[in-house]
Amino acid sequence: QIYIERENVSRLAVVHFKSTFGNEIAKTLDAVMKEAGHSGIVNEEYAVIGDNNFRTTIAKLKSQNVEAVFLDMVGNDPINFLTQSKQLGFTPKFISYNGITDSFAQEMDKSLLESMVILNWEVSSPAFIQLYRTAYGIDPTKSADKWFDAIYVMAEGIAKSEVIGETASYIEKTKFSTPNGEITFTQDHAVENTPVEIQVIRGGVAVPYGR
Repeated sequence: QIYIERENVSRLAVVHFKSTFGNEIAKTLDAVMKEAGHSGIVNEEYAVIGDNNFRTTIAKLKSQNVEAVFLDMVGNDPINFLTQSKQLGFTPKFISYNGITDSFAQEMDKSLLESMVILNWEVSSPAFIQLYRTAYGIDPTKSADKWFDAIYVMAEGIAKSEVIGETASYIEKTKFSTPNGEITFTQDHAVENTPVEIQVIRGGVAVPYGR
């Protein structure tokens, strides 16, 4: 929402694989746009991962004057979408999460990612990084903090529950403090307060947005 308001995005599309995860992203961003006083998103979903031709979708978004596109894609789909957008002269602001860079891991040319906005929820806290370095002598890889938190929460839930069948209900109503901060859960068991850093790709490197 911070990025959308700062960049004054009034027309947003979400292109995503047809899945529960993609549907939740679309639903959340639709609500964000409406809260900001704009119309809802242009929701474009596709059914198969990999080797997709997105030209029809791109032409549609271009004709609707879409200003920004959130991509929920894996495999070679991000490469195809960005390549075909460039070929068709479609140049909106592109937004995705940090996993999109994995699609370009084997690509020598990463210029298609230039200026893309990245929502990175795999940023470890300074406290966790220091503890990890002390324990293992190296920096944590992405998701190491999430694995730590998951095991910590489960271990405390089991230890504090008098009956093993009560562990889930204990976790639901408890606030946990870890080196990564406080953790609470929503009623549908999703983590309620995952920190997210907004980044932008500059010269192939993700740097904090706004610099």
